[in-house]
Amino acid sequence: MLKAGLLLTATLAACAPAHSPAGPLSVAREPVPGGTRLLLVAEPGARISAGYVPTLTLDDGTVVRFDTSAVSPDSAYFAAPPAATLDRPPDAAHGLLKASVCPRNEAVCQLIKMDV
Repeated sequence: MLKAGLLLTATLAACAPAHSPAGPLSVAREPVPGGTRLLLVAEPGARISAGYVPTLTLDDGTVVRFDTSAVSPDSAYFAAPPAATLDRPPDAAHGLLKASVCPRNEAVCQLIKMDV
């Protein structure tokens, strides 16, 4: 019985879809005068929803909102990576990121929460 359970677990693990370490969304950090610029970058084919404003809640409770003026013709998605600027160095920008992302070939977006 134990062997059957282990075999089933191994088989299911082998069949599970592989996820990229960054997931459908990553954060690029760029030092700028006086702080850091953060860019939200979707994996190829994925889209970041413009209907849900991406936010980063920093460890001290500060809420940072991401934005860009470049949106799709229907205003549903960001057409360029949304950005935010912080008044701290790149290695001091830690917190919980929330954004709505539509993975490649999917019409429904998912709320993504990740530590950065």
